[in-house]
Amino acid sequence: MPFEAHYGQVHRFKKLPKPVSINLSGTYQVMFTDTTGDSFAAIGEFEQLGTKVKGTFRTETGDFRFLQGEMDSTKLLLSCFDGSHAFLFNATFGGDSLIGKFYSGKHYYANWVAHKTTSPRLRSADSISFTKTPETEFKFKFMTPDSQWVNFEDEAFKDKVKVVQILGSWCPNCRDESEFINKYISDFPNEKLVIVGLAFERKGDPQKVMNRIASYRKSLKLKYPIAYGGIANRDTAANVLGNLNGIFAFPTTLFIDKRNFIYKIHTGFDGPATSQFENYKKEFHETIEFLLNQK
Repeated sequence: MPFEAHYGQVHRFKKLPKPVSINLSGTYQVMFTDTTGDSFAAIGEFEQLGTKVKGTFRTETGDFRFLQGEMDSTKLLLSCFDGSHAFLFNATFGGDSLIGKFYSGKHYYANWVAHKTTSPRLRSADSISFTKTPETEFKFKFMTPDSQWVNFEDEAFKDKVKVVQILGSWCPNCRDESEFINKYISDFPNEKLVIVGLAFERKGDPQKVMNRIASYRKSLKLKYPIAYGGIANRDTAANVLGNLNGIFAFPTTLFIDKRNFIYKIHTGFDGPATSQFENYKKEFHETIEFLLNQK
């Protein structure tokens, strides 16, 4: 992909965007539809100051992180590059609606339509993945890059609340969640709580994959272990874990009680770019406190 950079340039798209008489700040119900006809819902959250715009899209599998751009008359342009994804959104604003296109790198694009509303909706993140047989004990036995087994049947995990983060080192939303979890461990240390990551990585030599996981953990200074689950794909993750209707997003977070039964599965992550990040942190803490207080 061609790349250009201009030192000292403070604007993102145009040096002098045309003056705007509209303000698109607010929340939007959004639908993306790609060239195959597949579609997915989202919630757009935008804040406009003059011609500058920032915001994000929340979906049922995560968020698009920190988008920035500008309004030029009635034209909206937003972009983001986070080291993994290169996103570009354009749209025309009119009548409290946005109609435009979304480009991800040079391999994907979709049309999108958004309507301003004070009550946008997505499915509950706790309802998308679930256990097929809730009365079945959750089995977990995977190896970390330092050749240590993490096995929930071991004595070290007995009578403890467990949280399993399904992630990938390639996933920006997972990185956001990893940083949140790491801070949570520091803020609320508890010997009765165990948090473990289970990474699904892109294809490669097994040793290189393990090195990648170790590097990810080291770079973020994570206080919890990360084991290797398999190749990065949702079907693989679901098959490896078993007894789930599916894994539909990276990250996905499993909350497991002291008896090794899954209490709740949270799909996706509302990260720091979203309006729901504080709510998620509160819900995460309340869920763990509830499980810790169970007999």
